[in-house]
Amino acid sequence: MCKTEHVLHLLRKVEQTLERIIRNSEAVDSYHYYYLTPVGMERLESTCMLLIAIGESIKGIDKLTNKE
Repeated sequence: MCKTEHVLHLLRKVEQTLERIIRNSEAVDSYHYYYLTPVGMERLESTCMLLIAIGESIKGIDKLTNKE
């Protein structure tokens, strides 16, 4: 896979992950949901892990493009 294809793949992954976060958060109407229920806490933890994955993908893109 050439560098350009790899960057595009990572960008698609970021887009899919953002869509997943939005979809998973649609039903949340208050921040209270996250810390008042065990399911909410699990969803918060899951969202945080997805955000970390996005950050790692962005770091990978920076590395591949020499921060351009």
